[in-house]
Amino acid sequence: MDFTSCPYDGTELVAENFSGGSVLLGCDWCSARWEWHNAWIRRVVEPDRDRVIAAQRQHDAEEHAPN
Repeated sequence: MDFTSCPYDGTELVAENFSGGSVLLGCDWCSARWEWHNAWIRRVVEPDRDRVIAAQRQHDAEEHAPN
């Protein structure tokens, strides 16, 4: 599994290592956070839904923009 970008808005995730092997992954755009340890990962902070919607709208606008 490759979990390097936010599943909500595609922003590159930032990793912060902690003792014991845990890693906190975070999205600076929507504020979602995940804890990753060995084989499991769990979301610990919900994303900011308004920012996710804004990112999706921007992506849609870029996709449909004339060349």
